[in-house]
Amino acid sequence: MSQHPKKRISVIVKPTHDCNLACTYCYVDPNAEIGRMSEPTLWNMTSKVLEIHDSVRFIWHGGEPLLMPLSFYERAVEFQQKHHDGQVENGFQTNGTLVTDDVLDFCERYGFDIGFSLDGPREMNDRTRHTRTGESVFDRILGAIHKAKQRKLGGGAIVVVNKLNKSGLGGIYEFAKSEGINLKLNPLIKAGRTLSMYGDLGLGPQEYGSAMIDLFDVWFYDKPAIKLDPFDDMIASLLTNKAFGCNYSESCQSSFISIGPQGDIYPCGRFDGNGEFYLGNINTDDLTEVLTSERREWLRRRIERVEECQPCEYRQICNSGCMHNAYMQTGNIDTRDYYCASYKILFSHIQKRVEAELAKAEVRQDVV
Repeated sequence: MSQHPKKRISVIVKPTHDCNLACTYCYVDPNAEIGRMSEPTLWNMTSKVLEIHDSVRFIWHGGEPLLMPLSFYERAVEFQQKHHDGQVENGFQTNGTLVTDDVLDFCERYGFDIGFSLDGPREMNDRTRHTRTGESVFDRILGAIHKAKQRKLGGGAIVVVNKLNKSGLGGIYEFAKSEGINLKLNPLIKAGRTLSMYGDLGLGPQEYGSAMIDLFDVWFYDKPAIKLDPFDDMIASLLTNKAFGCNYSESCQSSFISIGPQGDIYPCGRFDGNGEFYLGNINTDDLTEVLTSERREWLRRRIERVEECQPCEYRQICNSGCMHNAYMQTGNIDTRDYYCASYKILFSHIQKRVEAELAKAEVRQDVV
């Protein structure tokens, strides 16, 4: 039995960087590993991760993870069952176009949940998420989401906020509410294909913050409402003074790694292919040594080095934001997240709204 201290980790597994779509803002680095994960790499990843962790979430990502046959994931489950008696979770993050009844049957059988990507109603989604020939995939994605929800397999969707949809966030929310789809809104990631399109798609911090404030007010005063990330996490952070969500965690390096098709290990999926952040290879390196290396520790201690954030009142719940957002704008992780100003705007606005509602509740209680 291993003598290593055990803990929880989320592993972003990219068994392939291939994809059947050509989304305008795809952030996969052109230098990311090619090919598809072999069975030996799958075995090494599974056994090494589970040997030193007693709670693991495997997030099957890409590219498009469902380009891999279901037999690959059946082997993954088999390997997990052979090597672990603790808690293991699995989930697909998919574009939804390959979610068939067979995939849903598999997910029910083995307890996989499914997360999707969808940028709102047809017109908005088709601007950015489509095939290489520009064909719409909206109906396929929406149909897959509903089927997943019917089987209680998840069904929430990620929306990428950019210049093409910033003025339509309210409409995206109304659409999602009408379809019963929980949303997670992410700002555009400056990487991969986005780099050549950034002038047309990228938002400044003030633009992003203003658009999100308007959406927050629509959502906050709409009861009942769907779950809307990051607002739920931001409210929780303000009420507890603890950071929620990977963008705001004190160190995502305490709980995440990414492993690519050939076994290369990176801090998270956004860095895949960037040699400056290469941590090792699951086939050739000892995972404990990778996770306790000086390089990993340097990443983990980033918050201590971002001096410009020291006086900020939200530092405790923001922790300088995402280091990848910082790196892609400045070339240095030891700077604050590019969207810092928008986070401040949002935290301040949300705090005022929540405090006002709490004050109303106290008044009503006094009256009673």
